[in-house]
Amino acid sequence: MKKFGKTIKLFLIDGGPEDRTTYELSNWTAKTSKIPSIQIKNSYNRYDLQKAGVYLLFGKKDEGAPLMYIDEEKIIIDRLKQQIAQDYELSSPSTAASIILERTANGENRMKNYKVA
Repeated sequence: MKKFGKTIKLFLIDGGPEDRTTYELSNWTAKTSKIPSIQIKNSYNRYDLQKAGVYLLFGKKDEGAPLMYIDEEKIIIDRLKQQIAQDYELSSPSTAASIILERTANGENRMKNYKVA
C-alpha cells in the first residue's frame, strides 16, 4: 500500500506551545485539543469541548512513572470539570510545579511568582 503525506494544522489558542492547542489532521473529521489542567477553567466555553469525544488524561503515579487514562464522554468539558474539582494533596512545591507546568520543575524557583488564572 502506498503511503501519502498528511498535513497537521496546529492552532496555538493562547499563543504559546505550552498553552492550549488544537490539532487537525487533513481529511479527518475529528479535532484534537491539548489543554493543560491549569487552563481547563479557561476552556469552559469552547464549542469543540461541548460535544461527545474521547479524552486522555496524563499524569504521574506516586513513584513518578507516567500515567495515562483514556475514556469517552458525551460532553467532554463536563468530565474535565469533574477532574479539576478533585482535591490533591501535594508532597512538595516541586510536585505542584510539575502538575501545573506538565514537566519536571524546581517548585521553589518556578512557583515563586506563578499566578493562577
